[in-house]
Amino acid sequence: IGAALPVDAIHTRWLEEMSDTHEGPAAAVLDLLDVPHSLRRALPAARRANTGQSAEMEAEFLAMNRASRDKRDLKRRKDAMLRDR
Repeated sequence: IGAALPVDAIHTRWLEEMSDTHEGPAAAVLDLLDVPHSLRRALPAARRANTGQSAEMEAEFLAMNRASRDKRDLKRRKDAMLRDR
């Protein structure tokens, strides 16, 4: 799909990088809308809804996500890590 769209119509952000920001995942939309940081600070902080894994495991998952393009292998490895924790 991305190849069929104009280059300036595609915006990507890693959710893992935004999860610890004040705005959470909404930061991507706020960036696109050029919402000033002074107004952003007045917004309520985003709460984490999924407490999931430890910070260490999240860091490992992030590294795996960026290093592997084989989705089946990635899922198998993550499932094994979750089982073994």
